[in-house]
This record gives sequence, structure tokens and C-alpha cells, in this order.
Amino acid sequence: MGSPFNEFKNRVDHPCSAGRKVILIRPDGYTYPCVGLKHLNKFNNGNNIYEYSLEKIWRYSQIFQKIRKYNSSNSNCITQRIMNNKLRI
Repeated sequence: MGSPFNEFKNRVDHPCSAGRKVILIRPDGYTYPCVGLKHLNKFNNGNNIYEYSLEKIWRYSQIFQKIRKYNSSNSNCITQRIMNNKLRI
């Protein structure tokens, strides 16, 4: 599991894995790229495993694509940056 709330130990050897290696699926079927975003409904983007296949969500979801694009150029925890209003998605 990643470290979305550990603001003092974000190390380059353990980059953010949100949306690249991690997906959270809530009991209601909604998916999120990080456990730290599970209560922010704007990040589920309507992606529900009861409506769409997990493969389709993983590959084509706009929010997952945006998170991956951010993570490819930055190793900091994306949840931290969103919560601190340093990143708008």
C-alpha cells in the first residue's frame, strides 16, 4: 500500500503508485486511483465496476489517465498535492 498521508517520508525510491499500480474499489463498486481519494466523489468520475469492466476503467477512465500523466513526471504523493490545493484535477 502507498503512503498518501505521509508527507514527511515521500522518497524517490517509493514513488506515488496511484493509478499506475493501485486501484481502490469501494463496496458500492466505485473506483479510485488512490485510497486517499475514496471520499472525494469527483475522483470516481462515474467509474463503477457494476456498470463498466475493471479493464475498461483502468485503461480508459479520464481520472486514471490524468493521474498517470501527473505521476509520470512527478514522484510526490498526488493525494497530498490535491489536498493542499497545489494540484487541480
